[in-house]
Amino acid sequence: WELTDTCNLRCMYCSNIELLDSKNISNIIDYKYVINYFKDVVTGIDLLGGEPLLHPNIIDIIETANMYGIKTSVVTNGQFDGEIIERLINSNIENIVISIEGMKNANDDIRGSGSWDNAMFFLQKACEYIKKKNSLTQIGINIVVNRFNKDEIIDLIDFTKIYNINYQITHLVAKGNAVKNLN
Repeated sequence: WELTDTCNLRCMYCSNIELLDSKNISNIIDYKYVINYFKDVVTGIDLLGGEPLLHPNIIDIIETANMYGIKTSVVTNGQFDGEIIERLINSNIENIVISIEGMKNANDDIRGSGSWDNAMFFLQKACEYIKKKNSLTQIGINIVVNRFNKDEIIDLIDFTKIYNINYQITHLVAKGNAVKNLN
């Protein structure tokens, strides 16, 4: 469920860049209606964006889904502080997937300066809080394979395996910034 077109990054490969540039602040819809409508046919929802953690009702959406037994996952760029991490985990979200594109230099070249440090902070704090709260929330990293990071994927996995997390490697979608930055 793409909750919002709003994003706080402008990644080199972003396939949704046209939406992000449209200045559409947020796709605010009646999420309670949507969840209620699908409650008998859906067992899980992946919350996407833009950046889903920028949606003003993100925690309410997760908690509403939980009321109907719908498991939730969020894919985030991890550019946030500890407060949202705690709120996510306390909402009993099933999965938090952080997009990281390689080691520091490659990640920052693709996602923007400082994004590696922010994402690693988010990853570390989420893992610490899950352990502290004895939470069942799972953490993962999503990696979009491209020519800038293809040689660093194993290094990233080796660097982050201390966190005992899941990895998702996805392909590049040839639209938006991926086409603009093809060369």
